[in-house]
Amino acid sequence: MQRVLKGLDSFRFAAFEDIRRRNLFKIQSRPELVLELVSQNQSTFTDKDILRVIGRYADSPEVFSEIQARVFNSTELVQLQDPEGAEGKKKVYTTRSLIRIEAELIEQGQRIAARQSHGVLKPHLAAAKAEADQELAQYGGLSSEQKVAIEHLVTPGRLKTLVGYAGSGKTTALKVAANAWKETGYQVLGLAPTGRASENLEELGIRAMTLDRFFLSFGSGREQYGKGSVFIVDEAGMVDSRKMGILLNIVERQGVKLVLVGDKGQLQAVQAGPPFRMLLDRVPPARLENIIRQKKDWQRQATKQFGNEQAKAALQAYQSRGHIKLVPEVHPLVTRFKQSETLSNTELIQATLITRRIAGNIFYQIRSDLLHQGVPEDKIFANSVKHQHFPLFQSWKGWRDDAIKQLKLRGIELEHSA
Repeated sequence: MQRVLKGLDSFRFAAFEDIRRRNLFKIQSRPELVLELVSQNQSTFTDKDILRVIGRYADSPEVFSEIQARVFNSTELVQLQDPEGAEGKKKVYTTRSLIRIEAELIEQGQRIAARQSHGVLKPHLAAAKAEADQELAQYGGLSSEQKVAIEHLVTPGRLKTLVGYAGSGKTTALKVAANAWKETGYQVLGLAPTGRASENLEELGIRAMTLDRFFLSFGSGREQYGKGSVFIVDEAGMVDSRKMGILLNIVERQGVKLVLVGDKGQLQAVQAGPPFRMLLDRVPPARLENIIRQKKDWQRQATKQFGNEQAKAALQAYQSRGHIKLVPEVHPLVTRFKQSETLSNTELIQATLITRRIAGNIFYQIRSDLLHQGVPEDKIFANSVKHQHFPLFQSWKGWRDDAIKQLKLRGIELEHSA
């Protein structure tokens, strides 16, 4: 059949398919790419994390199995040993590259922390505290915890850390410390992994930017910093190992003081950024434990629950008081997939994308279940047909095939639609 591309949506779909196929070819040529994708924002990961990435690119069970086998047999993949030797626990992995990066990161962090410099003049610190006490007079001024944290940050030492629950007063403590540094003559720059977090620092009167923008500007020579500079990194728990390593290299080489700040909750999830947690083990932080922002006891308790991996209990506290509304998410095309001939060309293309994604997610869950049951990797495909959700997978895959068939009948044959 002669291939005919009609409309912008058809072009976009073909482009999407082309990119997906190119990425799939790269992964098949070098399966270690899967591990690089998985470990971009987390140092440790599970089977599910690996399979989830494979599922983005492989919509065929045979291709999925091939890539899976090659990834799990890669010498770059390292399974971490359970110190207790308990059976039934999820297997946890990392990569040889990350082990090397993080070992260097810890050693470098300890070297920087041991260097005593960047103190502030006592009159400037006293003035900054007095100004904050005046601004917070109706709340009783700075709390004792905040005062201790501020002292910790501004005392000599080129690497300082601060952790606390959301709403515990970290922002106020940072503002006071930044004012003391500025008055002493230091150049203060705020850095953050996200644009929103950098905007929060800007609201404190601190010039700020995202880490990515900083790396680009510094690398091009537009940003110059040295021994008279202080970097404040907010949401440090969300900075991955590679970026933290780059930042520490700059700090050590330029003689800058580095202050890492993170929410208590960000320290719990694996994805939130292990380098911050590892540095906290070697560089003792100041801690803010008392919740100031929330005024009701149950809200304070829920905030701490969020920070201690008890999100279910925290959400239930809000839901039981009517502060959470659940809204079902149903795509308008879902109810019409079985009548693909009634869909427009644009809707058919959308249906193809949606059904492929859903079918892939279902099959990914099937594989995860079988792996958890101890089914060998080379037997996954044969056993998948016995899984209770395999008929559901076939249904969604069938609807995808119907959508592609309808496009072909209308003279629109897209590349790589098989």
